[in-house]
Amino acid sequence: MMKKIITIVTLCCFVSAFATTVYAREPMNIADSIWKGEVTEEYSLKDLSPYTGFDDFAGTVKYYTLGYYLLNRNRRICTISSLDNHQNLKFQVFENGNEDAYNQIVSSLDERTDFIQVITTLPSGILVSAREEFERNPKEAAANFLVPSNVDTKELKAVLAENNVPIYWNIEENIELGVGTIEIAIGKYIIQPGDTLSEIANAYETSVEQLLEDNQNIKDPNLIWAYDYLVINPY
Repeated sequence: MMKKIITIVTLCCFVSAFATTVYAREPMNIADSIWKGEVTEEYSLKDLSPYTGFDDFAGTVKYYTLGYYLLNRNRRICTISSLDNHQNLKFQVFENGNEDAYNQIVSSLDERTDFIQVITTLPSGILVSAREEFERNPKEAAANFLVPSNVDTKELKAVLAENNVPIYWNIEENIELGVGTIEIAIGKYIIQPGDTLSEIANAYETSVEQLLEDNQNIKDPNLIWAYDYLVINPY
């Protein structure tokens, strides 16, 4: 249920305005993917970094997404999908011009998807109000941001309100440039120093066994790395 909701919510926000191309190679080629976007590839997270490969990759995506906007004054929307119970990654770049984008992405997603992290640029004024909204109510803010204005958010908000699921969000603003980046993911938790799997499981009303099932990168339940992410799916 959670994977279906994440997929639908993330994709809805692109159907009316953006088209897609999907491209993922080595991290050094992220810039090419954002500028051109021509190929679809997936690869193993263990090939990036044994600790924070996903978020290292996301940081690079943010950097080049902002650079593309500053040079072209055209916004890119990127998604990074965690796949196969925290083992693989898929990178997608969305751009104007392709009316078949929505259907292409829907057909490419399946039960392998753990969560989708959205990354894009926004003007500073919108980022300020977005930060305030996320600080006040992260679940409602995620629904409002990810779902376009012409789509009813009541069902999504009700599901998020009824279930204890983490909302990852990160906003970085460049005041001098008048623009910044925003990241959102439903079902992603960043491990904090001192965390244990049992404490995290209790906090999100799940079990250590379920966390291990959803995060098969973890080989020893007593050894987790601060600032790595966890897939949390209590559904």
